[in-house]
Amino acid sequence: MSNTLKSLGIAVAALLLTLLVAELAMGLFYRKNIEMLKYTTADMYYYIDREGVRHHIPNKIGYEQHWDNSGKVEIRINSFGYRGKEIPFAKQDNTSRIFFLGDSVTFGTRLPEDDIFIQKLDRLFNVDSKRHYDMINAGVHDAGIDEEFVTLREGVKLKPDLVVLCWYPNDGRPPLGFPEEIVYNNKIIHYLNQQAWLRKSYLAGFLYDRLRRFLISRQLNVMEVKDHRFQWLELYSQARWLNDEKAFAELVDSARFDWGDAWNPVSINKMSEKIGQMDGFLKKKGIRFCVVAFPPRVQVDSKINVDQPQKVLAAYCRKSEVPFFDILPVLREKSNQELYFDFSHLTPVGNELVARELFGFIKKLL
Repeated sequence: MSNTLKSLGIAVAALLLTLLVAELAMGLFYRKNIEMLKYTTADMYYYIDREGVRHHIPNKIGYEQHWDNSGKVEIRINSFGYRGKEIPFAKQDNTSRIFFLGDSVTFGTRLPEDDIFIQKLDRLFNVDSKRHYDMINAGVHDAGIDEEFVTLREGVKLKPDLVVLCWYPNDGRPPLGFPEEIVYNNKIIHYLNQQAWLRKSYLAGFLYDRLRRFLISRQLNVMEVKDHRFQWLELYSQARWLNDEKAFAELVDSARFDWGDAWNPVSINKMSEKIGQMDGFLKKKGIRFCVVAFPPRVQVDSKINVDQPQKVLAAYCRKSEVPFFDILPVLREKSNQELYFDFSHLTPVGNELVARELFGFIKKLL
């Protein structure tokens, strides 16, 4: 019996020693990637953490396929993790800084820098100007208002003079999707995400990272068959929503996991409250703040009155004395032009139109 216990003790000690060595090894090799291992593919300029949030890799140049499939588009990420040219940490004399928060529309997904409205504003502000203007593109693909607030808290270190929130109707969407959606409605992932101890051990974090990747890859295969987020596409293709209020309401309900969420009174009120929190945060730091509302293509193309979310947001901003600019009327006036590549992303023509309209609005705030 004593020999058995002795053997068992040696086995347990060996196991503990192995785990200790593995933990130390993970601390050396995995320390920088405890949130999520960065992609090693050369074209990748971002990584996604375990909460589903995308982060840009500082000082990285990546590539995406252009919307017209004409070739690769260079994605230049500066040392602060924002798209575009490098800027000094210390703001130079005679310089104003404008910090743009937003999602892929702001970031300029699959577009060259020169075609993005922010870069176009850069040229408008700095041409023949005695004062220099730094335009900071802090847009992140698929970011919602919660992630944008996190970006804002980090971005104030650059001392912007004005922060522009580029709001989009699906900004209330959580990073991993709504609880009712199929893609991330995985009980194992849900359980493991709640386990704080997984974030305290490099080894546990590494193993969890591998398991999570495997589970999500399986869920994404399911997504190809049935994705609740984009279930509105079938109704969209029928085009009855163009002139029929009831059909548009059905489309909105079908898109409730995407842009349709902005028609949900609870969600739009929560987004308004978050905007109020941003405003309060910036006022304490003496930084000006404004909101610019970007519409999905369905609002631009529709022939009926479909601007309910913008009205709610405008009313809140007016009450809170937050400057507000609605892009929807501007785009509707030019809806005969090629303004969109898809359902949300603007063409260079659309970006140019937005830049020209925002130029005067922003200039008055500086």
